[in-house]
Parts: sequence; structure tokens; C-alpha cells
Amino acid sequence: MKVSVIITLLTLINVHLYAKAQDEKKPTILFAPNWKVNTTVVYKGEIQRSIKRDDYTWTGQYTSNQTLTVKAKTDSSYTVNWEAAGFPINVFQEFPGPMYDWFQEWSEGKKLNLKIRFSNLGVPVAVENIDSVRSFYQSMVDEFLKELASRDVSPLNKDRVKQSLLNMKTLVIPSDAFPQVFISNFNLLFPLYGKTFFANQNEKITDYRKLPTMGFAVPIQIHTQLSKKPNNIYQLTSNQAPLPYDKWRIRPSGYSSIDFDYTDSLDFQYDAVKQWINYAKHSMNFHRNNFSDNFTISYTKVN
Repeated sequence: MKVSVIITLLTLINVHLYAKAQDEKKPTILFAPNWKVNTTVVYKGEIQRSIKRDDYTWTGQYTSNQTLTVKAKTDSSYTVNWEAAGFPINVFQEFPGPMYDWFQEWSEGKKLNLKIRFSNLGVPVAVENIDSVRSFYQSMVDEFLKELASRDVSPLNKDRVKQSLLNMKTLVIPSDAFPQVFISNFNLLFPLYGKTFFANQNEKITDYRKLPTMGFAVPIQIHTQLSKKPNNIYQLTSNQAPLPYDKWRIRPSGYSSIDFDYTDSLDFQYDAVKQWINYAKHSMNFHRNNFSDNFTISYTKVN
């Protein structure tokens, strides 16, 4: 499963709750920052992922610090510098495992500086230095292509890896959609900004989603809750799992019972005084037959 599940889930939550909060006459909360220029926050980022397929099993764990600094502020926007380090950022989705490890080696001691423009509501809207970001990843691809012949990427097929790297170099990195790869990562650090929620939100919705190895969409129930804790801390959680089979309105021909395990959860803790996320965590677990994919991504504020 690709990390883009984060984007899908958060977008679904935000759009649904925003629409309901606009339509119904209940107490609502709009989250928007009032960041100060030169404010710097540091997050400890951690990724744990394990994959099992017919041909291999792989487990990886990465830790790094991510530094955000507010560089400028206008009536309509903020400019934030993101000093990204450590683990891959939505780059090697086609080949998780050995390519993650290779990226980890290559990125040792390197930092990617992204200049992100946010709206005045705290919504990330653009990467302002995308040319230098493209150059960073082009240099990575060039080095990987040069070293691929002598690199052990088993059990992956080297010809497929080479073609994937060439596609990244000629199609993905130059594309107009490439900046969105990085904008989307902020969904895990900025899930509340620019969104309207009910006070004490407690909503359940059902979304049909196609899961790995499955040729049809599965009804997934998403339960989202927003609560206020002491010291102006807000907690947003969202947990999802398939509906029981007897609740499925559409039952695929020849499929008579659930033969997979799937859970997905999000947990955010937001400091309404300092206006930054204190903690963010996304976990997903999927297993069916000889295929499994499990990951946890978390950010913890350290200053």
C-alpha cells in the first residue's frame, strides 16, 4: 500500500467534516495559525514499515529530525522553510524495501531545504524553490543509475528498477505534479489548519476503497473524533476498518466472507496556544494470504 493513503484519508475526513460543519447549526471551531516570523520548531520523525510478499520479506525503521522555520508573513500567506532529512518522502513507492535502504544510505548527511508557502489559514499551497528540489532528486537518480549495476537490490528485478529510475528522471521529477508530492506530506503535520470542525466532533462515514490484492472496492467505516483536553490541547483521532460482511450493500460475485485484516488509524494532538502539532501518528496494517504491509509514521515535537 502506498503512503498516499494518508492523503486520501485526510482529504476525505477534511472535506466531509468541513461540509457538514458548514451545513449544520452547531458550535464549530476553525483552526488557523498566527505564527511568528523566525519561530523554529523541530520534530522527531519516525517510520517503521514491514512488508511480506510471495518473493520476499523486509522490515525497515528510520529516525530523523525535521526542522520548520517561519521565514516570512503577509496578510495572505506564510513562508516556512522545511529542512527535511532522513527518510524518503513519497519517492520510492513502487519499490519499498531495498530502495528505502539505499535512499537512507545516500541521504546520510544530506538535507533538503524546501520553501513552502502556506495560506493565512495554514494550508500548504506551493513549493517556492521547486527547481532546487528537482535538482536534489535528479542528482540522486543519476547516482543510483550509475551505481545500479554493482548494487544488490534483491529480490527486485534490476531492469524494472532501472526503468523506474529513468521514469522518475524523465517523467516524474520534471512534471507539474511533482511539487504536490511534498505538499501532501504536510497533511500529517498540518491536518487541522483551515478546516472547520464541530466542537466535540464525533462522526462516522463510509467510504468504498480498493485495497491491495483485491479487485473490488471494500466499504470502510471511518470514525473521526475531535475533543478538547486540558491546557488547550485538542486531539483529533480517526480510526477505520471494514464494515462487517453482512453490512456490505454490494457483495462481489463469488466472495462470501472477509478474508483479510485491515486497520488504519490517525492520532493528532494540537496545542492551540502555541499553534503547532505536538504529536502526529498514522498507522496502517493490512494482511491477506501471502501479502502484508504494515507501517507507522509519527512526528513528535521536541522543542
